[in-house]
Amino acid sequence: MVALDEGDVAPPALRTALIIAGVSQRFVPQVYGLTRSGRDHQRLIFWLMNGSLVLNMISTAVMIRLGHVYGNQMVNVQPTNHKLTERARRIIRQTTGVSSERAAELLTESGNSVRAAIIMEKVKVSRTEAERLLARAGGRIREALASFGQV
Repeated sequence: MVALDEGDVAPPALRTALIIAGVSQRFVPQVYGLTRSGRDHQRLIFWLMNGSLVLNMISTAVMIRLGHVYGNQMVNVQPTNHKLTERARRIIRQTTGVSSERAAELLTESGNSVRAAIIMEKVKVSRTEAERLLARAGGRIREALASFGQV
C-alpha cells in the first residue's frame, strides 16, 4: 500500500464514510506500470469497492442499533417465501436450542415474528406478552430478555 499522489482525494461522501469508519483515505493499492489513465481507473474501482465495504459496515451498524441483530443472527427476517421461512426457523432453532418442529410452531404462534418467537421460547410467555416486551425494549431482543434476567 502506498499513499495517493499529492492532491488525490476521495469523493466527499466516501471521504465522510471513511472518516466515520476510521479508515485512512490516503492509502490505496497501486499496480506498478499503469498509465495515468490506468491508475485513475484503478483508483475509481478502489473507491467504489471501499465505498461499498464502508456502506456495508455502516448499514450493519444501523441494523444492530435498530435491534435487528441478536447474537450473530439477523433476526428481522420477514418470512414471505419458503426460503425465508426456512431461514427464520433456523434462526429460531439456533438462538433458542429448540428442535426444527418446535421452531416451526413458535414461528406460527408468533405470527411469523422471529423476534417474538425467540422471546416466547426463552421467557416462556405468550405472543401478546412477547410483543409487549419487545415494544417496551424498542424491538431489541437483548433488552427484552434483560428485563427477565436473561440474555
